[in-house]
Amino acid sequence: MTMKRWIVLALCTPALGQVTITQQFADQAAIPGSVRSVYANVQGTPNLQVKWTATGGCTLASPTTAASPQTVTAPATGGSCKFATATPTPEVPNFSSPVSCTITATSAADPSRSASLVIPVCAPTVTLKTFPFSTVLYKRQVAVIQSDLRGSVNTAVTWAITTNPGNAGALTGGAGNRHAIFSATAPGTYILTATSVADPRKKSSTTISVTPHDLPAPNGDHTEAVDCTATGRGKVYDVGPERHYPNLNAIFWNGLKGGDTVRVFNDDTTGTNPTEYHQRIALSASGNATEPIRICGVPDAHGAKPIIDGTEARARPDGDWAGGGSLESLGLIMLYDGMHKFDPDPDSNQNIVIEGLHIRNVNPTIPFSRLRGEGASRYDKAAACIRVQTGRGIFLRGNDLESCGQAVFANSQTPEGGIVYDLTVQGNYIHQWGAPHSDRQHAMYLQAIGLVVQFNYFGEAMPGVPGNIIKSRSILNFLRWNYISQLPTTARSFDMVEPQAFACSVIPFQFAVAYHGGGAKTDCNTPHGGANSDSLSPNQVAASFEAYHSDYIYGNVIDDAGSGSGFVHYGYDQQTAAGPRFDRRGGTLFYWNNTHLEHTAKAVKPIFDVSAPDQGNSYEFPSVQSVNNIFATAAPGQYLWTRAFWSQIVVNSNWMAPGYALPNRATQDTYQGGATPAEAATCDPYGNCHPGNGHMIWARDGKPGTAPASLYTGPTPFDPKTYRPGPRLHGIAARLPTAIADQPSNMQYLPATNTIAPRTDTTTLGALD
Repeated sequence: MTMKRWIVLALCTPALGQVTITQQFADQAAIPGSVRSVYANVQGTPNLQVKWTATGGCTLASPTTAASPQTVTAPATGGSCKFATATPTPEVPNFSSPVSCTITATSAADPSRSASLVIPVCAPTVTLKTFPFSTVLYKRQVAVIQSDLRGSVNTAVTWAITTNPGNAGALTGGAGNRHAIFSATAPGTYILTATSVADPRKKSSTTISVTPHDLPAPNGDHTEAVDCTATGRGKVYDVGPERHYPNLNAIFWNGLKGGDTVRVFNDDTTGTNPTEYHQRIALSASGNATEPIRICGVPDAHGAKPIIDGTEARARPDGDWAGGGSLESLGLIMLYDGMHKFDPDPDSNQNIVIEGLHIRNVNPTIPFSRLRGEGASRYDKAAACIRVQTGRGIFLRGNDLESCGQAVFANSQTPEGGIVYDLTVQGNYIHQWGAPHSDRQHAMYLQAIGLVVQFNYFGEAMPGVPGNIIKSRSILNFLRWNYISQLPTTARSFDMVEPQAFACSVIPFQFAVAYHGGGAKTDCNTPHGGANSDSLSPNQVAASFEAYHSDYIYGNVIDDAGSGSGFVHYGYDQQTAAGPRFDRRGGTLFYWNNTHLEHTAKAVKPIFDVSAPDQGNSYEFPSVQSVNNIFATAAPGQYLWTRAFWSQIVVNSNWMAPGYALPNRATQDTYQGGATPAEAATCDPYGNCHPGNGHMIWARDGKPGTAPASLYTGPTPFDPKTYRPGPRLHGIAARLPTAIADQPSNMQYLPATNTIAPRTDTTTLGALD
């Protein structure tokens, strides 16, 4: 799969009649086969034609363009990249490679005016992981396993069940997608293996244990069913008031090993008074890929989960809470390994599963007991039900997460010992979350490399909460098949912004100038031995940088009760012209097969809020591909496609409520510092004066057209209670773009029945078939 980029050349405003073609900073790092879109901005003349040349092995789609992007394809091989610590320029980026392309744009109006951009092509090795690394299923319960492949633009994998007892396991969603769908009809231990198409030597496996138990009826609390049968070869710890381990503090958490299972019981027999545990857990132990450490809840006969309650909760004194300091007030269950936080290589907090628990009351109104006998204290407003401070291969499934400042918080930090890799958050019920009057707390706040959020039910926030539902600073986001309730006070359903604290592992500028050179503001931590002791190489950074430019949101149901915020924010949120540069999320958001319902009349409801770069400080403009989505209303109102000035929105075969608004752009492009009369003449009907800076592109099944020809319009085309589609939605979906053809929305989460099911009709618009 290839990934397109926006690189903008030239940002200045000349005097009328003076032709210029210049370029802004562009700190780049490509990998073999990268497909990028570069744009030359000619000013001072109505003749916007540009002639292009390329050296170094890159190829161009066209010898000339006129006010439109140029497509550049990197060569099939790269070279080992090195880095410099000086602030980059367009022709001298931070990374250098023996294989580098120079892309030169020359003004047709004045051939003496030209600008060049250098793109180094690195040579990372292909890495492949599948996650979650292991899981336990009922018979006929479905597991969706994701591939995390970096280091190649060809992210394709093939799946096979390499250990299949009695051939009872099956792949029901195809063997050639980036995710696999597995289920089995008989108990046993199954191995599901992915193989890289780009490098068949690279393989990764997930271990799936299927118990003898039949899949029960869907839970009544919006969570996924969890079978707490111990399947590992380790020790089983049964926790309950009348059991060998009477409470959670009876467990030596940091002594757990791979294959150990901690089963937390609800021993209530009345069905009305679930067993409560008022203890806090800090875990720095580690499982292994085939046998994780599992902490799971065993419900009573009525399905009620055991409760871990933060009220007056105490912790073992040997837990790792950063010495009993700042982390104590930030979570009820904490995955943290302070001993290895500053190690250049991760070796702890790996392969942890937390599932089937009811975790509640972790917010500033709740007191807890400190380690050092200082009496009661209160949780921070940013406290989480589950905080993943460090970790790799973490799986959080089937939990009821209630009344926490944030249900889940994941905090990647450099060096590698502090980065969260391959995090799965699945089948949880998140409700009464957030901190009133604070927009810094969110239902989930996630920083990871490799992130899957699927089959979750995001219920109502606490009253007055203005936070986002899913805020992600992650790389490789797969946000799919969730139900999201967006309230009048809450902000976006999806807030996709730049990484923090681990940007030095992803962004060439941050890795070179900030991490190694100390020449820029950064919140990255360095290893005990300094940045040079970190084994992370420029080639690995280039691989993650490539992955940073594509994000995937699909198959979600968003129910909006009147929020004034957009459904999606895509870009950045904490950068200014004087602050860190080159971090912005400037790639492509692929957004498909989502269903939206707006309940409350709004004058204008934004769909996409795509951040524009700060003056002179960004090298790429974001774009969105919106494919096969439904935007419906239950009350009079109008949708606004985007409020951004400098984004490209490709709208392909979407259903739109009658009446919509185009971007509200001025007749001059303020990012360019104002438009000359010659430039103003090039403005299109949407107020876009420089088409390369972004505009609406309409398509029906991928074929260019006009807005009326591209959109299906009409009243709400589905049942507003179940979101199941009406007959008009069937048979009209577009083929998925090539970049996401191996990611069909072939599962669905039905919130009305709390059911996870395969989706067999891919010709239907929206999230459900």
